[in-house]
Amino acid sequence: KTKIRTVIEKEIAAQNEFFAKMRAGGGTPDMDAMRSKMTELRETTAKSLSSILSKEQMDKYNAMPRGGGRRGQ
Repeated sequence: KTKIRTVIEKEIAAQNEFFAKMRAGGGTPDMDAMRSKMTELRETTAKSLSSILSKEQMDKYNAMPRGGGRRGQ
C-alpha cells in the first residue's frame, strides 16, 4: 500500500504542478497540450504501478473509473 500510495501521490503532485503552470500562463488553455500531459502522466504511473502490482491487480486498477467523467451519473 505504501509503494502504491507513493506512486499515486507523485502523479497527483505532477498534475497539480502542471495545472498551476497552466493557470499562471493565463489565457485559454491549450487542450492538446493538457491532454498530452495527462496521457503522459497516466502512462508513467501505470508503468510504475506495473512494477509493484501483479497482472491481476493491474487489470483491476485499469478497470477502475477515473476522474474526468460527468458527476452524478
